[in-house]
Amino acid sequence: MRRILRARRGFSWLALATLGAAEQRQENVDLPPGTLLLLVAPWCAPCWGELAHIDALAKAAAPLELRVLAMEESARARAMTADLPPERQWVPRAPDRATVRTALWSRTPGLPFSIATRALCGRWRDRV
Repeated sequence: MRRILRARRGFSWLALATLGAAEQRQENVDLPPGTLLLLVAPWCAPCWGELAHIDALAKAAAPLELRVLAMEESARARAMTADLPPERQWVPRAPDRATVRTALWSRTPGLPFSIATRALCGRWRDRV
């Protein structure tokens, strides 16, 4: 029982630390306007399932443009999106990549996850 309590205490601290990090104020970041942004990662099995149906998802998302953002920088993430047409991919500008991903992760409960941006404004603003 003592071992379980220790594990639970450790988990609680981990959970609190994670929640605390999610509540930190993030910078504003520019997202592509008029877009349904699909956030994916290579370790996310449902993400692979969504990518397998990308054309149907894009049709259902109209009039928004469906674009995919890999939420990590890795060879596996690049391979995951390599077969997508360029118009279906979105990669933030190099200096903004870490900021964009941090801002999106701070408000994303898990993957897969999608964010719709308005046609006129693609700015993510922290609401905390």
